[in-house]
Amino acid sequence: MKTRLLSALTLVVLLALVGCTTSPEPTSEAAELTLKVVVNTDADGEIVLRFGAHNVGPADFPGDEDFVGEWKLTDQAGDLRASGSLTIMGLVESGETTFPVKWEGELVPGAYTLTWGAPGYGLTVVRFTVVEHNGRLSIGEQMTHTFDDYEPEALPDDQLSG
Repeated sequence: MKTRLLSALTLVVLLALVGCTTSPEPTSEAAELTLKVVVNTDADGEIVLRFGAHNVGPADFPGDEDFVGEWKLTDQAGDLRASGSLTIMGLVESGETTFPVKWEGELVPGAYTLTWGAPGYGLTVVRFTVVEHNGRLSIGEQMTHTFDDYEPEALPDDQLSG
């Protein structure tokens, strides 16, 4: 009888201890990612676009193997100039920013719209201009807008104007 009582008591204590421990890896729900875009030029005057995410949450984002991020660059006429995708988002530590995708290329002076989004993570839209000064290209005006929903085709132009 004492052995059974001692075994039952030991089991209750072990279950209580297991219930009090925390998971070694935080869940993706604990992390909050904001999609980020950086637009600039390099030393050769080529346009450089970087696509990534910033973790504003209190816990590390462990990654998402089902991430489906897409980016598109269009000119002022709406013609597609470049596009790409990211199918896995890796670890993003709390408070950190990572840019796993980079595009470099030549653009003529003019106005451009860049979209970067993923279902479940939102959408970032950057409108920018490429200008020429003394034979060198640089980035002119930039306006960035972020949206909680990922529906790039459903955004009217007035939501993107300044």
